[in-house]
Amino acid sequence: MPTSHGTIAITARGDGSRWYGRISISLEMAQQISIKEGDRVSARFTEEGIIIYADENGRIKIPAAKGKNDKKHAFEAATTTLGLKEVKLSQQAVGTEVVDDTILIRVPAEYLAGDNPKKRKPRKKAIKSVQPQQKREIYPAFTQHRVFGSAAAIVTEANRSGKKVRPMNLKEIIDLLIEDGQDVKVLGPRFFKLNGQSVTPSDLADTANKVSGCTDQDRIILVMD
Repeated sequence: MPTSHGTIAITARGDGSRWYGRISISLEMAQQISIKEGDRVSARFTEEGIIIYADENGRIKIPAAKGKNDKKHAFEAATTTLGLKEVKLSQQAVGTEVVDDTILIRVPAEYLAGDNPKKRKPRKKAIKSVQPQQKREIYPAFTQHRVFGSAAAIVTEANRSGKKVRPMNLKEIIDLLIEDGQDVKVLGPRFFKLNGQSVTPSDLADTANKVSGCTDQDRIILVMD
């Protein structure tokens, strides 16, 4: 079983109610299980770590590999999907290996949620038994306090259609891009340079969706403060 290195980070967005794990795997290792840019994958967790595998119906879309000497594919997924604890973790290297056409990411035990994600299932059943409208409130804190106007309408409409949107302000999007290794320079309130090219806030949001491997069912939207 070939062994290489990937990276993992855990971060919270907005008011800390939405937690995500950021995973990177080497281009070489992805090629060993025939995964490439644009392919869809799924993730599941075990006692040993996170397992990534090809799945044409998967919600994670593999973005382009980046890096000069050691190219890697990097993507984000909810901590509940990856089986991770909701605890801050700066980017760090982890061991990865190919196991039966899957990639096993060996996450330190202290960051694995164990059975926690499974214990949340009864809560979902309880919500369904109350009122159908309640399961649409994917991001209630943002809807009530931080998302207004057209952004609030987008969140509401997405919830109604069963989609997920991740409201992020400009600073959060810039932080995400910098974490991904992008070169972002702020030249003015609405004027930026991304990797040497002049861009708008909307361009930054589009790039954030691309590097995070977002899909039409789960996207980042820009919320202007």
